[in-house]
Amino acid sequence: MQPTIAEARSILKNDWAVSHYYELAEDQTSIFWSHDYPFLTMFEQLDLANCLELACGHGRHTAQVIAPKRRFTLIDINQSNIDFCADRFAGLPNVSVMKNDGSTLPVQSDSFTSLFCYDAMVHFELQDIIVYMDEIFRVLMAGGKALLHFSNYQGAPGGLYHDNPHWRNFNSVNIFHHLAVRSGFRIVDTRRVHWGGVFELDAVMLLEKP
Repeated sequence: MQPTIAEARSILKNDWAVSHYYELAEDQTSIFWSHDYPFLTMFEQLDLANCLELACGHGRHTAQVIAPKRRFTLIDINQSNIDFCADRFAGLPNVSVMKNDGSTLPVQSDSFTSLFCYDAMVHFELQDIIVYMDEIFRVLMAGGKALLHFSNYQGAPGGLYHDNPHWRNFNSVNIFHHLAVRSGFRIVDTRRVHWGGVFELDAVMLLEKP
């Protein structure tokens, strides 16, 4: 019997709360900041004056770009990650961290110049991405951009993410494009990405709020 959305969300949250992934992921951070991959070229189009990192984990990506004239808000569903980031960025007045519920953003509307989510949304349930897309649109200022790394894995609909290649959840570029447009975004750029030896397993999309 296939899991309900509530069961799938519970498994997802518990898996990552006890996972050693975050320690291992630090060694793969360079994938996102190398010119050999499409992430950096797209990231450089973000205005980091007031940026939100969604599903921040241990904050390894914000750590790559933090600077005095840039402000970052880090959000994650797991309290252990929030505690880790609070320690990692302690004493930096331009970094704040907060916990969320896994599908909404507890911040003001029209308040961020940019938002990004790396190596996390690839695992999200599609129902939560639908809610997040409206939330991301809400919190961005007009002209603000969002850079989102997501799964392009279309196998095993209805299954659990941790049974799929590299724990990717069911999604696709076409589905994500549709959701983004329905939420009001303009699609700036889309790139399909090979991951872990799997052809076009992922994608990254740059969106703009008109």
